[in-house]
Amino acid sequence: MKINKGVIIADILLAIAVACGCALYMRDRLIQEKALTSFGFVLIGLVNLIHEIVKKNSDIKFKAFVAIALTFSFIADIVIDSNFIFGAIIFALAHVFYIVAQAFLKKIKPTDFIPAAVLLVIALCYLFLFPGMNISEPDKLVICVAYSLIISMMTGKAIANAISLKKLFSIAFAIGGILFFVSDMLLVMHIFSNAWEYAIYACHLTYYPGQCLLAFSILLCGLATKEDANK
Repeated sequence: MKINKGVIIADILLAIAVACGCALYMRDRLIQEKALTSFGFVLIGLVNLIHEIVKKNSDIKFKAFVAIALTFSFIADIVIDSNFIFGAIIFALAHVFYIVAQAFLKKIKPTDFIPAAVLLVIALCYLFLFPGMNISEPDKLVICVAYSLIISMMTGKAIANAISLKKLFSIAFAIGGILFFVSDMLLVMHIFSNAWEYAIYACHLTYYPGQCLLAFSILLCGLATKEDANK
């Protein structure tokens, strides 16, 4: 398995830039810093996608849809601070693209709904039973419930694929999905509950690594496919 060192170096440098941007944003809370930080994981995805296209490493449907999902996440990051509902809708669309990407690897099966259902129960219990949680506006509550369904399906499918495929890229994708799920729970805590004042910082510390792992999965998928072809 031959690894393109230039792409690996670019990924590492961009990941470091994302980490630095995250630290700066947590300190300054400037939207410009948040936008640049989020654009970092989009660049990781695009660099890896371009590499796969140039190298003609198998079917790129999974990789292209992951890159699209990363781009929608970037847009949602910019929007959600000023408009929670619109931002949540864009994030939900990102998760739909993540689900479609995973469906190109393995078609959605009834067993995929098992981990998704477990995550959905956790999310709904969190929304309705967590101490101090107060989502009083009906439209925001509807959005939160609908979003919980979509992100649970995305993360559940990621877990199911990781178990089924047993590949490094599918495991990285599943961990990224789980971190995304956790970060959203922390974001909801920050917005609708005062239970933990550091929730927003924990949100960022799970969100950005999660998105970077999802972006890395594009390159890891290409490497796994090439390795299988050489067997």
